Amino acid sequence: MFSRPRLRGSSITEERIDQAVRQLAPIVGEPIASQLAPAEAFSILLRDVADAMHDGTSRAEDALAAATALWAALHGLILLRAHIPRFPWPPPGPLEEEIISRLAFPHGPVSR
Repeated sequence: MFSRPRLRGSSITEERIDQAVRQLAPIVGEPIASQLAPAEAFSILLRDVADAMHDGTSRAEDALAAATALWAALHGLILLRAHIPRFPWPPPGPLEEEIISRLAFPHGPVSR
């Protein structure tokens, strides 16, 4: 069994990480869950993508791949906006929505 290194910090932090591992393990397996759990924001994103796949809202085929793509693309956009402010960026909102739509709903939203 994979064991993740224990982090220094409060027991509350350890409890939250352990809870995240338990929630993520069914989605990505325990070794990956143990690595992802300390990145709480990413863990939330991954759970949301997996939930959307499970309830049919998203047609993504791999929760980890879709969440990672969203994470990387949105952080890349933030960095680009910060480091190239003179670029003619569209106002905040539409571009982010486009990224989310294309990565979380790669084949379009499921019609109900």
